[in-house]
Amino acid sequence: MRRFMVSFGLVSSFFDFLTFAGLVLVARATPATFQTAWFVESLLTELAIVMIVRTQPFSGEADQAGFCPS
Repeated sequence: MRRFMVSFGLVSSFFDFLTFAGLVLVARATPATFQTAWFVESLLTELAIVMIVRTQPFSGEADQAGFCPS
C-alpha cells in the first residue's frame, strides 16, 4: 500500500509541475485562467486515480486476515 501511495503521489506531483510550467511559461495564463486550468487538471487527475483504484484490485487484498468470501 505504501508503494502504491508513493507512486501515485509522485505521478500527481509530476503532472502538477508540468501543468504549472505549461500555464506560466507557455500559455502565459492570467490569474483567473490559471486557477481554472489548475482546478480542471486537479479534478481530472483525481478522477483518473479513482478510476484506476476502482478497476484494479490491490494485490494481497484477499490475503487479509479474517477474509471470508460470502
